Amino acid sequence: MEINKLIIIFESYKEKEKILYNTVLPYRSFLEGYYSTEIREKNKLKGYEINILNENLKMILASSEILSDIQFNKYSVNKETLNNISQRLISYITIPHKIILIEIGSIFLLEPSFGINIIKLLASDKKIIIFAKKSKEIESTMNRLYDSLIIHLTKKEAQNTKKVVDKFIGELVSRIEINE
Repeated sequence: MEINKLIIIFESYKEKEKILYNTVLPYRSFLEGYYSTEIREKNKLKGYEINILNENLKMILASSEILSDIQFNKYSVNKETLNNISQRLISYITIPHKIILIEIGSIFLLEPSFGINIIKLLASDKKIIIFAKKSKEIESTMNRLYDSLIIHLTKKEAQNTKKVVDKFIGELVSRIEINE
């Protein structure tokens, strides 16, 4: 069975960012999608933003400094960003010769259309790298995907995770280059 989805379950944003910036994003020209980053001010977490690949676009996802009728922990959630990401999920299904990079977490599931659209994307045969913040619900759902490999990114397992990600992307990039 071919692995189409590589799911990286992370606990630490610091470890996630090391893998993202050092292993995944160097292949940016072969990727389409988005990822989140923390918004920090003087080492204090203020919220999260979404970075759209290949568009140089950043959107606030959640922040302690915006107002919204959707709350997640101590943050107000930007409904416009959630809706934008949800719509992009559908468009990613039709993009040829690209590896899709997405991030999911409990905050994304606050938008009902996101849940529907992520299921459509995951049901496709697209090659996808998924970063997911550790969550029993999300991991349980990901375990049901027949064409996926789940790896747990911890400080101790960072080197092994890097090797798995390198191999997954390297093999896909080789195929993409041949098909272009």
